[in-house]
Amino acid sequence: LIARLSDAASLRQLPSGSLGNAYIQYMDRNSLNFSDFIRECTSMHQGYYSKANASEVQRNWFMTNNICHDFFHVLGGYDIDALGELCVQSFFSGQSGSRAAWMLARIGMVVAAAAAPGIGAFAMVRCAYRQGVAAGNFALVDWTKLLGEPLDSVRASLNISPNPAYAGVPKARLDAILAGKEPA
Repeated sequence: LIARLSDAASLRQLPSGSLGNAYIQYMDRNSLNFSDFIRECTSMHQGYYSKANASEVQRNWFMTNNICHDFFHVLGGYDIDALGELCVQSFFSGQSGSRAAWMLARIGMVVAAAAAPGIGAFAMVRCAYRQGVAAGNFALVDWTKLLGEPLDSVRASLNISPNPAYAGVPKARLDAILAGKEPA
């Protein structure tokens, strides 16, 4: 999977509307580089694992979850704005049972609701959590086989439906919230 996601040129050759093509469009739109991401994750994990007595299975699980973060964005329809990141944390919490991710999402949800009243932050985060619970276990998915598949088919096979509370907020408003320019 790391080799496939590191090959941006081959991802761009995948059919329009496929998971892999949507993934590389997401990466390009947000000026993200998968190879840089993997180097950072590997460095971070090596530092952590040199201090922890983690098994190879645990190391692979952590790396898979880091890689899946951007799949959460693509499949859940979340951008990298502040509320999108909260939804991804909440989705991950539903997937993994991570209390830390759920706590981050809950704190962010309260802050977002205070900063942008009426935005629907509570509904967004709750829906994202339910998405994560209902979805197939991302850690067990053979992502390499799904890269060429239509995005909607992958979503259906993993039981992921859109988050109407997030999708209903205009992108300009999400960007304004991220920039701290949301009117009080």
